[in-house]
Order: sequence, then structure tokens, then C-alpha cells
Amino acid sequence: MGQTSQKNGSKSMLIRSSLMICMAYALCAYSTNVSSLFASRCLAGVASGFVPVASSALAQISNPETRNRDLSWITSFRTAGALSGPALGAVLVWRTNSFRLAFLASALLSLITLGAALIAPNVKAEPELQSAEPQARQSFSTLVWIPISVIFTLTIFSMLIGTWLPLTLSRISGAISAAPVLATISTAAALATMMLAPLWGRLADANKTGAVLLATLIAPIPLTLALNLTGTPLAIGLVIVAIAIVGVDSIGLLSGEATKRLPDQDIAPFFGWSNTATQFGNALGVGLAPILMEYSHALPIAASVALDVISVILIIAMLRGAKG
Repeated sequence: MGQTSQKNGSKSMLIRSSLMICMAYALCAYSTNVSSLFASRCLAGVASGFVPVASSALAQISNPETRNRDLSWITSFRTAGALSGPALGAVLVWRTNSFRLAFLASALLSLITLGAALIAPNVKAEPELQSAEPQARQSFSTLVWIPISVIFTLTIFSMLIGTWLPLTLSRISGAISAAPVLATISTAAALATMMLAPLWGRLADANKTGAVLLATLIAPIPLTLALNLTGTPLAIGLVIVAIAIVGVDSIGLLSGEATKRLPDQDIAPFFGWSNTATQFGNALGVGLAPILMEYSHALPIAASVALDVISVILIIAMLRGAKG
């Protein structure tokens, strides 16, 4: 998807994604069995890619001096959507006693994104002359694959904690009693991310982005370790929100830092690969957490800290490589 956006521009990809997602949700609304619903959701997955293409376009048209702040707004609005979407869907299903209206509302929202795509500029990178090919490939390896690896490890870190949390709350207070506590903790952490991401982006633009990025990775380490010392839902919730505050939008800051050093024709592939790394990291983290908890309740926390440390080492290598 990143390569296609690079060749044809962002506009056609945004339009394609919006139309296919609209069609997929409409099919979901009128599914008559589980198989058709599953197939429709698979179509929605195939159509995904709006966010990485939009992120790539924004990175290419924004000024390097404000890129972290600009990209952080995507994180903020995505978090707002993740908060409001399930709530609105639940209200629609509860009031109508039908799941169809929720999918139809999603299809309507996809038409709104289609309208935005139609009026958006077609951002397309101009090809550069392939001079100094070995140096260019070394730069691409350092400034793309190292950040992609960090995004992958940070996503696993996030999903390990995100899966450990409901399992731990259920163990402490039971599944039914844990549900409202989990919703409260998740909402508070998401609100912190939504409100603070632009502030962290502005801070990174005004100072050394690398130092701010490293701070968002190092500061959560002692807090993550503290999760093994907490025994009440309140204490766990406070630590989770604290992690969200100090570690807000690390991936966004990393993307901003990497794209500042990339030529325009490599920005779209970078966001395409970052989306792939995120999806695989999500799946691996969710699947790995219960397996680790079978051996030890503290093992997902230890694995998360280890992944965070690896991310710090990789980012330091990236920053040193960029200076060299």
C-alpha cells in the first residue's frame, strides 16, 4: 500500500479505502449468518490503510519543524474515535435492539471520510536521482527498518500490558465486577493519550526530538515494573494511567523523527510497513500474554520491560546512525 501510494499519490488510495470500507460495513449490516459477517469483516480488513496513507500524506506536506505536533493530532483523533465508537455503537444497539444500525452508521462515517478524501490534495513524492546508491541504501536501512522494528516491539509491549490488565482484574475481583473497572481504567488512559499527544508533539518540536522520544520510553519502565507490586484495582489503574501519561505517543514521535530524515519517496513505504508491524505486533502481543501468564503472572510484565529496553537500544542506534 505504501508503494502504491508512492507511485500514484495518496488521493486514489484514500478514495479506494473509503469506498471499500463503506461497502464492507454495509455488507456487515445485512449479513444473515456468521460466515457472511466474517467475510464482510475480512473485506474491511483488506480495505484498511486509510490511516497510514493519511499519515504519509500529512508527513510529506508538513514542515519538519512542526511534524511531530502535526502527526500527534492523528494519534489524538484516533484515540477519540476509539473512545466514542464503542460507546455510540453500544447506544445504537441498546436503543434499537439490532446490530445493523451500528454497521450502517459506520458505513455513513466512511462516506464522510470519502468526502474528505475527494477534497484532499493528491500528495505524491517526486522520484530522486539514484546517486550514491550504497549510502542511500544504508540510510534507508537505518531510518526505516530500525524504526519499524521498534514499532513492532512497542506494539507487542502495549498489547502484553493491555491483555494482562483484564486478566489480572478478573483474577482479583471476578470477571463481572472487573468489567466497569477495566472500562474506567481504559477510558482514563485513552483520555490522557488524546489530550497529551499534541503537547508531547509540540515539546518534541521545540526541543531535541530524540531526547523526548527516549524519555517516553525510559520513563514507563519503573512504572511497568511497579505493576507486579500492585494488588488492588485502584493501584493498577493509577499505574496504567501514569504509563499512558509519560509514554504517550512514542510511536508517533518515532515516526516523526524517522520521516524527517527520509526522502519523500520513502515516507509512504515507511508508513505502510509501520502499519504492517503494528498489526502483527497486536496479534502477537494478545496471543503471547495468556501463554506467559500460564507460567508466571509476572512474566508478561518482565517481557514488556525487556521489549522496552530493546526499543531504547534500537533508537539510540538509529540516532547515532543518523548522525554518522
